[in-house]
Amino acid sequence: MRLGAHMANCPITKGDIDLFSGTFEAAKLMVGNNPDPQHWIHTPEDVKRLRAAGATHILMRLPDSGRPDGTRPNFMTYASECEQVVKAFNNAQVGVSEFQLDNEPQEQLAWKGDGSEWVYQAFMRDVIRELRNRCPNTRFGLAPLSYSPKYFGGPLDEWKKAYSTKLGDGTRPLCSLFDFACSNVYWQRPNQLKDPSFGGSFQDVHNWSQLPVVITEWANSLAHDNPAPHRNTIVAAMRKDYPQWLGWLATFGYVEAAYVFILGGTEDWEGFRVTQTIVEVMR
Repeated sequence: MRLGAHMANCPITKGDIDLFSGTFEAAKLMVGNNPDPQHWIHTPEDVKRLRAAGATHILMRLPDSGRPDGTRPNFMTYASECEQVVKAFNNAQVGVSEFQLDNEPQEQLAWKGDGSEWVYQAFMRDVIRELRNRCPNTRFGLAPLSYSPKYFGGPLDEWKKAYSTKLGDGTRPLCSLFDFACSNVYWQRPNQLKDPSFGGSFQDVHNWSQLPVVITEWANSLAHDNPAPHRNTIVAAMRKDYPQWLGWLATFGYVEAAYVFILGGTEDWEGFRVTQTIVEVMR
């Protein structure tokens, strides 16, 4: 299993590179949702910098399918936006071949509402088939679902069915069209560390998808508790939890990589940001 860092959605600093070096072997990057390459968050140059710092593997998150105003493009437009990113990074000069296609659609305004999960799966079938034709020699990851407690039960179950159900006409499940399943994993309490709904939710993703799993985000999310604890309390929990969780995770052969959330970033990410104090217990 590769230990990776999810780089924050802002320019990567020298300090970020220094923290990355010596601990992580993989990095997750993103371009954001602006189709103009001049406004991409991370660029091919960032890939080169991270490789120089020891990254042997890069995962690139493609743009979200939903727009901030709640609209969504047709599948051809979205496929073209994704194709532009893939071809900018998956070439002889840059060498990125693994891409996360979309992220937590339940959290996107465009995919809210009863039955939207089935509309989404039809949309994404068309997108992935188009990308397979346009972008050979590329591995695509199925968008992670949010395992937030607000979706437990009915809403999350419906999304899992939409991802994993063989259709009445014999059409393969959506998940089977992908190379790996993405999983975003969070917990807050010690008893949630291996809980199948929290720190162990990647097991559920593997079970219903029958795919290798890439953990595209993982963290102790105490920062989202109400009220949020002091930063020192959060750091202490991370230092205790992270080595224990990583040791356990290493026993699952189907997990290809795990990207800790988050390295770098502004004060907005203070409650999640990994620092030297946290990184030193992950080595």
